[in-house]
Amino acid sequence: MNLDNILDAIEDTTAKAISKGRTTKEVIKLKTEVKACEELINSLYASIGRKYFEMHKEDGGDEEFTKKITQIKNAKAAIEDLNKKIEDIKNN
Repeated sequence: MNLDNILDAIEDTTAKAISKGRTTKEVIKLKTEVKACEELINSLYASIGRKYFEMHKEDGGDEEFTKKITQIKNAKAAIEDLNKKIEDIKNN
């Protein structure tokens, strides 16, 4: 290989590396945007679920949700009990 061929190979390799870096950067940026959209969707789902729960915590809502509402109530009661135990431990 002569010097021109070596320089051409280096230039070609450098161009490919730069292109790959740009592509990788663009893909990471797009994946970050996708993740942000997914987090927004999950937050909205949670908001809808929370609102439904608040609206139907007394009547149970649709049969499909009655069991889940009961589970949420039980979990909230368990949290309350655990927090009381934590306070008791801290105060002793």
